[in-house]
Amino acid sequence: MADALSRKYEDVEAFLCGISIIRPDWINEARDEWKNDKEVLALIQNIQQDPSTSDTFSWKNDLLWYKDQLYLCKNSQLKQNIFRELHTSPLGGHSGFLKMYHRVKKDFFWDGLKSDIQKFVAECLVCQQNKVETIKAPGLLQPLSIPSQC
Repeated sequence: MADALSRKYEDVEAFLCGISIIRPDWINEARDEWKNDKEVLALIQNIQQDPSTSDTFSWKNDLLWYKDQLYLCKNSQLKQNIFRELHTSPLGGHSGFLKMYHRVKKDFFWDGLKSDIQKFVAECLVCQQNKVETIKAPGLLQPLSIPSQC
């Protein structure tokens, strides 16, 4: 006997209520920063008019992408939030420059990305206090020979 779960519906669209996409609030902040930056705004307008003008930048879902990374303005206030989330939070775990750089560049891009991360990690108080020594441990002490003449 057929029940409600085993029935096949011909008109699937009639049962589709709605699809929503979750967009964080900081996306709106990034958009406002793009509007205030003349160079980025000109770039967005050029890409919207003719997507083939740039092979690295693209405009998808009302967002500016550099390759597959979300583009942020050079003076963006969101960078500090990203640094806190990917370095200082328990998720980041103060993992150092290289790991943080790979985490950030996976999703974001801005001019001076690498130097900003180096500066942030170098100024992190927790990282500086817990820095380990990377030099080879000294071996056993070797006694000096006794001189033959006084």
